[in-house]
Amino acid sequence: CISIPRLQGRVRRFLQTQSLQSRAIAPQRHGPDVRPLRATSVSRHLRGNDMAKTVVITGAGSGFGKGAALALAKRGHTVIATTETDEQAAALRGEAPQLSVEKVDITNARDIAKIGEWPIDVLINNAGAGKTGPMVDVPLDIVRHVFEVNVFGTLAATQAAVPKMIEQGSGRVIIVSSIA
Repeated sequence: CISIPRLQGRVRRFLQTQSLQSRAIAPQRHGPDVRPLRATSVSRHLRGNDMAKTVVITGAGSGFGKGAALALAKRGHTVIATTETDEQAAALRGEAPQLSVEKVDITNARDIAKIGEWPIDVLINNAGAGKTGPMVDVPLDIVRHVFEVNVFGTLAATQAAVPKMIEQGSGRVIIVSSIA
């Protein structure tokens, strides 16, 4: 188990290291309009003080997502923090009025459609679910839910956001995962 501040520090150091290492690497092309995601471009994309970005963070009701949303808003970015439930959204709105908070359950098609309507510079797919225990003891409905959130919900959010990014001519997608 790792604390949120320690994880944020590791991510920051990783991004700085990647930024220094990748300057000499020529970008690769993957299809007509798609560039591979590199930590360096994400770091530079968010770090630039010349223009604030619009950042959507899924799973921002608590933990790393909430911390990232608050930190990015403090740096001057427009942050749309999404939560799974209306109750989480109301609580976050009351706690952090500087954030634009929306209820987006990434396993719900109607909620996912909202993402495609927003102008997004950066999508941070942070929402996640987990269940630990011996494989023979974990009910299949819980395993299915974990896959719905961590795999299919993340993919759905990305598919909703990317067409707008292509239309804008830029954008970044970050997928946060855990092996915990």
